[in-house]
Amino acid sequence: MRYSRRRQNNEQGLAVIFIFFFFIVLFGAIKYYLTNDNSSEISYDDSEISMPDDLYEWNGHSYYIFSNVCDSWESAKAYCEALDGYLAVISSEEENEVLYAYLTACGLSTAYFGYSDSEEEGFWLWVSNEDSNYTNWASGEPNSESGKEDYAEFYWKYTDGTWNDGSYTRGTVSDQKNFICEWSFVLNSQEDDNEAAERVASDAGSSDSETADSGMADGEAVNDGTTDGGTMDSGSAAEEIVVIE
Repeated sequence: MRYSRRRQNNEQGLAVIFIFFFFIVLFGAIKYYLTNDNSSEISYDDSEISMPDDLYEWNGHSYYIFSNVCDSWESAKAYCEALDGYLAVISSEEENEVLYAYLTACGLSTAYFGYSDSEEEGFWLWVSNEDSNYTNWASGEPNSESGKEDYAEFYWKYTDGTWNDGSYTRGTVSDQKNFICEWSFVLNSQEDDNEAAERVASDAGSSDSETADSGMADGEAVNDGTTDGGTMDSGSAAEEIVVIE
């Protein structure tokens, strides 16, 4: 009897230990999923890449917010570069205000841009060679709350345009797959300038044509005058005939 109880106690102890280690493994798997680095992951089809028609333009640069086309920040970075742009670099308070206003005008509240400490924790770098010492962190940020929050973003919680450090939907609460691409040139305005140049040339041609038409009209008027003069001469001749009679 004592042997059976001892065996039963041992089995119960082993069961407790098994359950304990099971939850440790489960917790580790969940943590790995949330914090796993997918820097090499490209989560879009190259055939889906195309330059948007409605770029937002400001201060000689162009911007566009993409949604739900990339599953990682690294993939978003590659996506912008495939379009000859880069994840947005914010260089001033004015640019920050402009981009945040653009974000909210699009009906969005969260978007990533090109600022990260993924290479070295706590050492934040911009993605391009564009110099910028500007930062606009919200109070208490960055805090790497989920253990892998390596990317700066406009965040739904901070409605004044200040920044949060996020994990691109891999642990950050209520995160979204939105990111801002930037181009160091203006596309639409250049097209408009060309169209304007064509219109100027067209208007100039029309003016020359109108001037020529006006000259023709004046010539016609002169001819009419000559005709009137001829009529007057004819009248004079009629008077002379009356005098002879």
